[in-house]
Amino acid sequence: ATTTTALYSGGGDIVLRGKSTYASGLGVNQNGVGSFKAGDGTVSIAGTASAGHGVELASYGGSVTITAGGGDATHAAITVSGTSTSTGGYSGFQSNTGSMQATGTGGISVTGSASGTYYAVNTALDMLAASGPIELTAAGGTGLRYMGTLGQKAGTGVLASTSAVTLTGNALAVNTGIVVDTTGSLTVQPQGTSFTSALNWPLANFTLGAGVSGLTLGKSGNTANITLGSATTIAGPITVQG
Repeated sequence: ATTTTALYSGGGDIVLRGKSTYASGLGVNQNGVGSFKAGDGTVSIAGTASAGHGVELASYGGSVTITAGGGDATHAAITVSGTSTSTGGYSGFQSNTGSMQATGTGGISVTGSASGTYYAVNTALDMLAASGPIELTAAGGTGLRYMGTLGQKAGTGVLASTSAVTLTGNALAVNTGIVVDTTGSLTVQPQGTSFTSALNWPLANFTLGAGVSGLTLGKSGNTANITLGSATTIAGPITVQG
């Protein structure tokens, strides 16, 4: 039978914390199908592990939907923070498919930190927010690997988005495809001083919606080359730092 985890707070905050020090143990693990609904509250998940993933959601081929309407422009509705101190192939944050949906003014903040030979953040969750910022940050490991939609998506609780989207990692890998669909801006930047290798833009299978209102590639101090390989059209300013 499919493992199902359901947490409904009725408007209160949902908080999950975990830590593991045993072999292949995960700080926080949601297995199979999951549904977390906080109403007007927030969802916060944090896990650390010394020999496994810090946080893993929707494991074993599962899926998860996380919905929260709380927070504000400076306090995320949905926060996930995972840390793995293993030197092996583990992520700070890893997940299968599903979605995070911030339906109010709060945004989404996902951070993964890894010390080993795998992606610090490796996720296939759609990250959808009505107006708050959407931030994915990968520290260490081999960077950020993502598949999904950022901003708004038909058939979900977020049909329109003005959110700014920021992807931070020393390397960015596109797993199958990424769609950024918002009227906010997009920033792609290294987590450290520079990208680990040259950035060739646009990335294959990386799609920007027509409403994206600004594009920033790199950041001050980045010394890795950035190449614009084809015409890039944005409804706003384009900044390249490299």
